[in-house]
Amino acid sequence: MRRIFFYLKMAGGNILRNRRFYLPYLLCCAGTAAMSYIVGYLCMDRMVDEMPGADYVRTFMWLGVYVMIFFSFFIIRFANSFIIKRRRRELGLYNILGLQKGNIAVLMAFETAILLIVSLIFGLGIGILFSKLALLILAQVLSFGVPMGFSISGGAIVLTAGMLAADYLFCLVSNIWGVAKSSPVELLHSSNEGEREPKSRWLLAIFGILCLGGGYTIAVTTQNPLDALLLFFIAVILVIIGTYCLFTAVSVAVLKLLRKKKSFYYKPGPFTAVSGPLFRMKQNAVGMANICILATMVLVTISTTVSLYTGIGDVVYTQYPYEIQAELALNNYFDDSFHPAAEGDDRLVYDAAHNALVEGGYEIEKEDQFHSVTFTVAETAKGVYTCDRSVGGDFYLTAMGFTTLEDYNALTGENKTLAPGEVLSYASTGQTYTDVTVDSLSFTVKENLSDFPISTWDATEVMLNAHFLVVDSMDTLEQVFEMQAETYANGSSPLRYTLGIEVAGDAEERT
Repeated sequence: MRRIFFYLKMAGGNILRNRRFYLPYLLCCAGTAAMSYIVGYLCMDRMVDEMPGADYVRTFMWLGVYVMIFFSFFIIRFANSFIIKRRRRELGLYNILGLQKGNIAVLMAFETAILLIVSLIFGLGIGILFSKLALLILAQVLSFGVPMGFSISGGAIVLTAGMLAADYLFCLVSNIWGVAKSSPVELLHSSNEGEREPKSRWLLAIFGILCLGGGYTIAVTTQNPLDALLLFFIAVILVIIGTYCLFTAVSVAVLKLLRKKKSFYYKPGPFTAVSGPLFRMKQNAVGMANICILATMVLVTISTTVSLYTGIGDVVYTQYPYEIQAELALNNYFDDSFHPAAEGDDRLVYDAAHNALVEGGYEIEKEDQFHSVTFTVAETAKGVYTCDRSVGGDFYLTAMGFTTLEDYNALTGENKTLAPGEVLSYASTGQTYTDVTVDSLSFTVKENLSDFPISTWDATEVMLNAHFLVVDSMDTLEQVFEMQAETYANGSSPLRYTLGIEVAGDAEERT
C-alpha cells in the first residue's frame, strides 16, 4: 500500500511539474471526450427515441461516432508524442538515480491513469453539460419537438471511457517501449538530439497518390445520386488515407527531389525552405494531416448541413405538393396479394374527401386530380430508355412519369391536342427531345414543355433526373403500365389516381 501511495505521489508531482505540457494535453483529451459523449448521447439516449425519424438520426450519429474513434486515436497519439519527447531526459535521470525501467514503467502507468481520470471527469462533465444543448440544436434543425427533462446516457459514458482508455493504453505501451529500448545515456541526452532525416518511402508515396487520386476520381466522375450514396464513404476513406500518406511520404519524397536539384537547392531562399521542413516533417506530418482532414470535414459538414436545411422545402414539395393528398392504385399487374381498385373507386375517393372537408367546415381553395404511372428507367442514349435492371449501373437512371392529355389540360387550363403516338415532353434537366423510346413503346414529341404541374415522386425518384411524358389517352397510359409491369413484376409501379387539395385559412387552421 505504501508503495502505491509513493507512486501516486510521485506521478502527481511529475504531472504538476510538467503542467505547461500536460495542461494543453488534458484540454485536448477532455475536448475529445466531451465531443465523443455528445455524439454518443445523440445515438443512445432514450429522449432521441421519442423524436420522429429517430432511426435515421441514430444511423448518421453512429457514423459520427466512428469518425470520433478514428480521429481521437491520431490526435491523442500526436499530443502524447509531443510530451514524451520532452520528458525523456527526466525519465533517463530517474534511471541513472536508481529507478529500474520496470519501476519507471509502473510510474508511467500511474501518470497515465491520473491523466485518464482527470480527462474523463472534465470531458464527461462538459459533454453532459452541453448534451442537452446539442439535442435542442438538432431538434431545431429538424423541426422536431424535444421532450422535457434532462438525462445522462450511461451507454455514451461507457463508449467515451472505453475509447479514451484504449487511446491512453496504446500511448502508455508506446511510451514504455520507447524507454525500454533506450539506454539511460540516450534518454538523458535525447533532448539535445536533432531531428533525424526521414527516409524516403516510395511505395507509401505511390500508394498515397493512388488513394488520393482514386478518391477524387470517384467524387468527380460519379453522376448518379444513388451511386454517390454508396461510394461517398469509400471516397472519403481513400482521401483520408491518401492525405496521411501525402504528408508522411510524398512530402518527404518531393523535398528530397528538390534537394537533389543543385541549381535550385543551393540558393539562400530554397535552401532554408527545403531543408527545414525536410527534418521537421517526420514529427509534424501526422499533425498537419489531421489539421487538413478536420478542416475539410468541418467545411463539408457545414456546407452539407446548410444545403440540406435550405433545400428540404423543395424536397418535401416534390414528394408532397398538396396539403391533403390521397392516392389510389387503380391496377397492379403481378402482385397476387394486391386487390386493384374497381372502376369508379377514384370518384368515391373524390366524394369522400370533399364530404369530410365540408363537414369539417373547411373551404377548398384548390384541387387537382390526375392519373399517372411513375417508375425508374435507365437512359442508354438520348431519348432511349429501358426498364432492364441489368443496365442500371452503367447508364444514368431517370425517374420516368406518364399522365394523360385530359388530366394535363385540366391541371393547366390549356387545350392542347395530341394524335396517337404523340406526346408532350418535360425533362427536369431542360433537355429537348424529338423522339422518345421506352422499351417497346416509341413516341414522337410534339412539344417540349418548360415546366410541369405534377411533382409527386417517391423518395428514391426525388434524387434522380425526371422525365415526364403526356400521352394522348388513358388507353396509352395503360399500355405504358403493362409494359413496365411485365419487366418489373412484383416490383412494378401501379397505375395511380391522385387527388390533391389545398384548403383556405392560416397554417394553424389548416393543420
